[in-house]
Amino acid sequence: MITSQILGNTGEAKVILELTKLGWNVFTPLNKSSNIDLIVEHNGKKFKIQVKSSHEKDGKIICSLCASTYRYKKFYTENEVDYFAIYNYTRDEIYLIPYTDNHSITIKITEPKNKQIKKIIYSKDVLFENSELHEHLKFPKEKNIIEKRPVIVKSKKIYNKTCIICNSSFETMTEKQIFCSIQCANKRKKENAKRKITITVEEMRILVWEKPIIKIAEELYVSNNGIIKFCKRNNIERPKPGYWNNKKY
Repeated sequence: MITSQILGNTGEAKVILELTKLGWNVFTPLNKSSNIDLIVEHNGKKFKIQVKSSHEKDGKIICSLCASTYRYKKFYTENEVDYFAIYNYTRDEIYLIPYTDNHSITIKITEPKNKQIKKIIYSKDVLFENSELHEHLKFPKEKNIIEKRPVIVKSKKIYNKTCIICNSSFETMTEKQIFCSIQCANKRKKENAKRKITITVEEMRILVWEKPIIKIAEELYVSNNGIIKFCKRNNIERPKPGYWNNKKY
């Protein structure tokens, strides 16, 4: 089974191999939580590359251009990333995309039946083998391959938040974000895994029918899996999947 970690490591290794063949000096950060996967250098030119890996499905690849973990999403800025290198595991291909502020990108492998051309990124146009990087050992900085589209967010409002772990102030575009960094989010996740459920079995039996498990977990400061295991261990019947979709609580 190909896990997301194996998929990501494979894509990064493939990109490093292709860049090294062309004579680029490739550097990787020791800190895995860095916003940069690779730094490449040649003749004094340096560029920051973020590597993304994905499977092909229905003739296209949909790839998220942000880093996400437990209740935390990190969106890259133009100062952090120069290019996205997207690895297609299904076809063993690499696509080179200049920085874009979109939160996701769709690359079409096969042509659509309606022969649409505008606002579509085809894999043949962004193939690593067809880029100027491959031919002339330089990035096409002056030639933007993709058309800039508006950022897909509900609101551009900036929220000023205080991290519940380290109490430091930070800005975010997501109202629900409560951590300032991935490290703080992982710290809370480890703390929640160690916490024990303090309510009784009878109280839990009533609570699971009053609100979703994710809400119960937030109130009790435990993980979702902790609530599920507690219910299974005590034979507590829970609502079936889809129960809360059309129900207000």
